[in-house]
Amino acid sequence: MNQLPNLFVGPLGQAQKRAVKFSSNMAKAGIAMGILDKLEELNSILENPKTTNLEKSLTEKLIDEMVDCLVELTGDRYDQKGKRTVPPIPN
Repeated sequence: MNQLPNLFVGPLGQAQKRAVKFSSNMAKAGIAMGILDKLEELNSILENPKTTNLEKSLTEKLIDEMVDCLVELTGDRYDQKGKRTVPPIPN
C-alpha cells in the first residue's frame, strides 16, 4: 500500500502540527460560542409571555437540536446525573 510520507518531521513539523490543531480547536470554540448565543436568544422567546404554545413548542425543539449539536461538537456524552458515559472523540 502506498502511503504519504510523514510531512510533520522534526520540531518545526511538530509546531506546524500543533498550529493546525490549535486553529481547529479555535474554530470549534467559535462555533460553540455562536450556538450558545443562539440558545440565549431562544430562551428569551420562551420567557416572553406573549409567545404562543406553538411557538414555545417549536422553540423547545430547536433548543433540543442545538444542544445536540453542541454535544456533538464537544465530543462529550453525559447521562442525566452528569456522569460521562462515552469518552470524548479524539481530535
